[in-house]
Formats: sequence, C-alpha cells, structure tokens
Amino acid sequence: MTDSVQLPPLPAGYAPGQTRLPIVLGVIISFGLMVTMLVALRLYVRFKLLHSVGKDDVLLVAALAVAWVYGSLVLWGCTAGLGRHVYDIAKEGIDQSNYSYVRESGISRSGKMMQTKLEMLINKV
Repeated sequence: MTDSVQLPPLPAGYAPGQTRLPIVLGVIISFGLMVTMLVALRLYVRFKLLHSVGKDDVLLVAALAVAWVYGSLVLWGCTAGLGRHVYDIAKEGIDQSNYSYVRESGISRSGKMMQTKLEMLINKV
C-alpha cells in the first residue's frame, strides 16, 4: 500500500528537517493541563462549596476523559509523523500516520461534539 502513495512535487522553500512537532506538543499539553485544571476547579466549587452535583458535571467529566483520549492519540500520532513534513516521513510511516489521523478525527471529534451537545441540552432542560 505504501507504493500507492504519490507525493506532490517539492514546494518552494522546502528545507529538510522542518518540523512543527514542538508546536503540536506545546498546544496539546498546555491545553490539556489548562482544561483539566478548569474542570477540577469547577468540580471543587460544585462539591465543596455548593454541595450540588448535576448531570452536567457528569457529562463534563466524560468530555474531559474524551479530550484526554484525543490528546493521547495526537501525541501517539506525533510518533507516526504528525507535525513533520510529508517528505521527511519514511514511506512506511505515511500509511501509519494517515491511519492514526483518521482514528483521531473520526472517533474523538465526533465523541466530543456529541458530549458538548448533550451538555448544552441538559443545561437547557
């Protein structure tokens, strides 16, 4: 299947070894930590201060779990070539990175959108 991968011609200004891996890692890790901290603060207020837990809090924790799964898949995708230029990825790594991207985008994004919509629905009711 790797023989069927056709790479486009080299773009102008291409330099071997260019990578956006530090940016990808920085965004995923910083947003993951920030979201976890905000959810923890919300749960602290709901449990300790208000002594009131709702359905939206349960869905929020579930959405956080899905976000962590998505972040883990992106970090795993970095080992398969995410953040690197397509010309720098080994031929056998191209199919693996495409597979990881499909898995990440198809499962995780759909799950997060569904949980967000459910939480909005529950807050309206």
